[in-house]
Amino acid sequence: MVGGCGVSPWEQDGAGIGSAADSEPRVFSADSARLDVWRDERPSGIVINHGKLVLDAPRLGERPVGGRSTVLITTNGPTLFDKIRDVVEDRIPVSAGMTATFALGKTVTVRIERLEDDGSRTLLEEGRVAFVELVRR
Repeated sequence: MVGGCGVSPWEQDGAGIGSAADSEPRVFSADSARLDVWRDERPSGIVINHGKLVLDAPRLGERPVGGRSTVLITTNGPTLFDKIRDVVEDRIPVSAGMTATFALGKTVTVRIERLEDDGSRTLLEEGRVAFVELVRR
């Protein structure tokens, strides 16, 4: 007789693949954002390209600050949003004007939209990223 734990991983609270909490959209803003490529060059000569999100002056919230243009970044999971929150709230120290690059540990979906004067959103780019590069202002 084969026994088991009696509960599948998908029935356990917080366990399993793709839990609802990981798919909740999270939104933050920046002065500018674009998708780029992180080139991972291995000693063997192999080059692996990864998606990279490049941000200028990221911040929490969805409103323009001081008349600056604003783009909204929506992500499907907590990994990217938590990293941005940690930088903005000084849990990860990044000096103003410095460029910092972070690996996210997994690939996340991002959607970059420009916030128009009338409050509408215009899609600029959409893709998957495994790295984030940011400049704090």
